[in-house]
Amino acid sequence: PFYVSLLLKDSIKWKSYSKVDQSELSVSVAGMLHSILAKLELKYSKFFVTECLSIITVARFGVTECELEDLLSSNLKLRQELTPNSNQNQRISPIFWARLKLELKFPFLVHILAPGSYCVIRWGHSIFRNVAQQRYLSTPDKIMYYHKLLAEFHLNTKLKNLHKLDLKSIFHSNAIFTEECDYFNPRNMLELPLHLVETGQTRVLIGLLTDLRWLMLKIESVGVFELLKDFAFLFDNLPSNKESELIGQLRILKEVLQKSSNSIGRDPKSLPQKLTSHFMAFVFTSEPIKSSGYRLRNPKIDTKYALLIGLLKSAQNLLAPPNLIPLSPSNERVGSEFVYDFCNHRDEITCIRIKDTNVTTGMLVLSSS
Repeated sequence: PFYVSLLLKDSIKWKSYSKVDQSELSVSVAGMLHSILAKLELKYSKFFVTECLSIITVARFGVTECELEDLLSSNLKLRQELTPNSNQNQRISPIFWARLKLELKFPFLVHILAPGSYCVIRWGHSIFRNVAQQRYLSTPDKIMYYHKLLAEFHLNTKLKNLHKLDLKSIFHSNAIFTEECDYFNPRNMLELPLHLVETGQTRVLIGLLTDLRWLMLKIESVGVFELLKDFAFLFDNLPSNKESELIGQLRILKEVLQKSSNSIGRDPKSLPQKLTSHFMAFVFTSEPIKSSGYRLRNPKIDTKYALLIGLLKSAQNLLAPPNLIPLSPSNERVGSEFVYDFCNHRDEITCIRIKDTNVTTGMLVLSSS
């Protein structure tokens, strides 16, 4: 079906006097798409087509039209090529992208609703994405360039030639946390982790994953399971021999989030309380010191669990007054075997019954919703 639709899309542009050489018609979907893209490059500038489709290809979920226009306008060379006589600080006209989008309408590019309820543009099929990657992102340097471009864009740092232009992306000026603003664009939350990992900026990603504000806002904006995917991105791209104390603490944090996913998914504001009750077992004793919490078990542990202690202090600051701080560690010890989660239920679990059986089969747990 794809081949027939591509052939039809190409044939409707033939004139009555056009001479068609059958040898020029490709016999595969990939070949037809290469032919269509080559004609678009001649019509709209190869540089412009390459920039647009490369950005769409490397994006995790896709890009919004406002983001794409901002990214294109940030490229000074592209602005000079498309509008050589215009003001240097003038944005690229949306009409350039509108014309190309019309040429690549369904089935090539589609609009979908990405997590966070944002309408984004992405490839309509993996075949089209693979062809674009083969044509425009054939070398690691090119892939790295566009991942770095998107990482800088979503971090709102080092956006060259855009300091005098008005950004169209909503809330983009508040892309990273400041003392004055604690809001983070959900689009940046979704796209940024992948681009940080692909560009080797794992330290930046670790900094975000250990920021309590990032954790709470991401859970509230796009859900706890998207947050768990960020940890998966990080662990999958770390060197196999790198198992430091820092990574160990990150694994503990991920396990706490996974085990508490049901409750914090319904109420992200309960995250500080969950972190406090779980981390107490690692860094504090049960001996209270007035209303300030618990003292360190051993001064050396402060170095071993520095990351957890930092998160614990941030969590306790959000749990003022002190009577909201848990008085004892969680009964469920982090590091114990994670046997089963109730992921197949479509609604809230209303009943759980534990039935003793014989020694060989163990215990039977029945749940209903």
